[in-house]
Amino acid sequence: MIPRSLGAALFDRTTRGVVLTVAGQAALEHARDAVFHADQVRASIALANTNATGTLRVHFVASSMLAFVLRTIERFRPAYPRAELDLYEADTQAILKAIEVGDTDIGVVRFPTSKLPSITKEPVLSDRYIAALPVTHRLAGRKTLKLTELRDEPFILPSQRMTPTSHLCVLAACYQTGFIPRIVQQGSQAQTIIALVESGLGVALVPKLWGAYGGTFSSPAPAFRPAGWHYRTGHRVSY
Repeated sequence: MIPRSLGAALFDRTTRGVVLTVAGQAALEHARDAVFHADQVRASIALANTNATGTLRVHFVASSMLAFVLRTIERFRPAYPRAELDLYEADTQAILKAIEVGDTDIGVVRFPTSKLPSITKEPVLSDRYIAALPVTHRLAGRKTLKLTELRDEPFILPSQRMTPTSHLCVLAACYQTGFIPRIVQQGSQAQTIIALVESGLGVALVPKLWGAYGGTFSSPAPAFRPAGWHYRTGHRVSY
């Protein structure tokens, strides 16, 4: 009945099975969105029926604020009107330590992170790396580019001391493409790295979500990197 109401066939039956038509492929993503939003509505209703009180302590990395933390706060307030929310910005290592010693309930960081038996991890969203370029850069007008096209550029990397996993991820992406980046500067915060790029000091590989901070970006070869909840094992968390 659904294909008939849409006026187009969504799949073809063959001797080998069922395959999507062009119309079916176009409808697939919208169907996935519909299922996702239906699940979110059910979850919101369930949360609204609770009377939870107390304080939820959340540590988060700065790059998760615009894309995830703010959205979660907007849903938390009406769902738990009698509960308090304490937010703390920190780097990944400090967040993991806070979880281990019980100074926070939830940490929002980017994967990968160290394997710690006392901490449970759950992915909540996926992101990808893109290239941040000075506005005057010769490649700045390109929507897509190959990472190898940046092999001779000076690079600004996430701080090896403050954000070691982010630092290693960028290095790994370059190594896998066949070159060692020439590092001219490191930064621990999204705004710092973007500002250094805009000053013309170099280029950077940054999470796509950082686009909210402004700047000129292009998409090199996909390099996905999820972010997720981290919390003490045995303490169930949902959102």
